Amino acid sequence: MILRFPAVTSDTKLRHLINECRRVLCPEGFLEISCLDLDLSSVGPHTRRALRSMKRQMRAAQHNVSLKPVSDSIPVILGHRGFENLRRCVIGVPCYEDPISIDRNRKEMTSDVLEELLDDSSTDADKIILHMVAQVARRWYASSYEIASTASSGISAKTIWNDDRVMEECAKLRTRFKLFLCQAQKPKVAKRRAISWRLRRYCFTYCLVHGRLVTSTINTLQS
Repeated sequence: MILRFPAVTSDTKLRHLINECRRVLCPEGFLEISCLDLDLSSVGPHTRRALRSMKRQMRAAQHNVSLKPVSDSIPVILGHRGFENLRRCVIGVPCYEDPISIDRNRKEMTSDVLEELLDDSSTDADKIILHMVAQVARRWYASSYEIASTASSGISAKTIWNDDRVMEECAKLRTRFKLFLCQAQKPKVAKRRAISWRLRRYCFTYCLVHGRLVTSTINTLQS
């Protein structure tokens, strides 16, 4: 099962989502998760202020939304749900682009396909690929956080990537997204859960009460 770029939500709904994935998985089946972290790497003051404003907007739209890094929360939830053989990694994906190369190669971007660009070893092809990857990553980031958090509340989502100062600063500092990749396996045999303290207290009380009744009955019959 593959779970790609889930929308931001609360911790309770995220646990329920992973629990449902575990329920429908066959024994020894694999769960693959791909998502972008909310925080970026190598950010400047303009980008930091834009991210802080975006988080306030997300919190205003959904008061219980989780703003924690998914690269920290998802492995913990997978471990609590009994998944095994956990493998994870974080890859830096650029969110910036070179405006000079984009303007010069705009016609080529609409006609070339990714396979042809990968076969091309020129510098211009690398810049076009960089632009395509950054554009797709920004779109996934906006759909996972900015648009998803404000869709149900009716608030118009304003993406931070429309700010020219943010884009210039990200290009200068080489700001990158944190792409989190994770793979976990459902165990073949489900682990038995420990008896809860409520059940233990009920069993102890039941045995204690019925033990006294049996003892009193035997004493009555003997007398």
